[in-house]
Order: sequence, then structure tokens, then C-alpha cells
Amino acid sequence: QGDYPSALVWLEQARDSFSALDDRAGLTLTLIEIGRVRFQQGEYPSARRELETSLELARGLSDTPAAALALNNLGIMATDQGDYETARALYEESLALRREMGDKRGISGSLNNLGIVANRQGDYATARALHEESMALRREIGDKWGISSSLFNLGNVAHNQGDYASARALHEESLTLNREMGDRSSVAGSLNNLGNLAIEQ
Repeated sequence: QGDYPSALVWLEQARDSFSALDDRAGLTLTLIEIGRVRFQQGEYPSARRELETSLELARGLSDTPAAALALNNLGIMATDQGDYETARALYEESLALRREMGDKRGISGSLNNLGIVANRQGDYATARALHEESMALRREIGDKWGISSSLFNLGNVAHNQGDYASARALHEESLTLNREMGDRSSVAGSLNNLGNLAIEQ
């Protein structure tokens, strides 16, 4: 809901409780969430510290799901800061762990994020292939939100390639799904992209 100060209050209480109990698994997941909230607030140095600490803990515990999640979130932060080479390396390491576990939802997420990096670097063919592979997995497991995200990202690739008709169709399909789910933030994103298409045409 975007109430990050309240989220931090609860998460920091959880962190302190897990620390007092010496529950490292609980602490690891809590630090990942604290890092994610701090990233959303634009507090990059502290977000990175939390995520790197959680990654170190996860590796010490051989907690593969938590390690994959921490790597993925560090990749998202690197992407946001335009450090695409670091982001790609983090996503690929996360993807390898998720493939090892057979985590289809996680695999689709890592493929999606790698597609975003490829798109931003102008490698549209690779971006399209990654997003299509991600969407196929998301359709297989019935991940409606993930499908919407893949449609949105494929629309961005088509837009960058100048294929406005395909971009419009993809964004409209994503918009329909987002409205069905009541995801107002994603609805706004789809409408914004459709508006940008209309301006360019």
C-alpha cells in the first residue's frame, strides 16, 4: 500500500525479535524485506547493506530460496541505478539457483528481469525472447499478475522497435488484466504507455 514508514516499524520489530531468538532464517527473510522497503524509499546504501547481509546469512544457512531472492532484489536495485552489467550478473546467479530448485515462478521472474536489462541496453531480440520465455512459464502456472507484467514488458520492446500496432495490443491486454485484478499502479503504467504511443503516432 506504499506505507513504507509503517512497514519499517513492523519489520524492524521482527528483525529485533529474530535476532534475540537467534533465528537466522527468520532474520534473513526480514532483512530482505527491510532492504526492499528502503530501496522503495530511495535509500540505496542502507538497502544494499541489508540485502548483502541477508545474502551472506542465506549462503551460510544454505538457504537457496532466500539467496535467490536477495540476489534478485540486488539486481533490481542495480537496474534502477543503470548498472546493467552488475544487474545481469546478479539476475543470472539468481536464475541458476531457481533453475536448480525447479522454482517456475522464480525462474519466470529472473527471465523477466533479464529481459528488462536487455531492452534497456537496446538488445531487443534478446529482450523479446526472454520475456516470451517468462510469459510461457507464467501462463503454465496461472500467474495472472506475472502474465500482465510480461505483456507490459513485451509492449515496451515492441514500442522501442517501432512496432506500434503490436505495442498497443500488448499494453491493452495488460491493461485489461490489471483492471480485472484491481492493480491501480499497473493500470496507471499501462495507460501511461498507451498515451506515449498515441503521442508518437
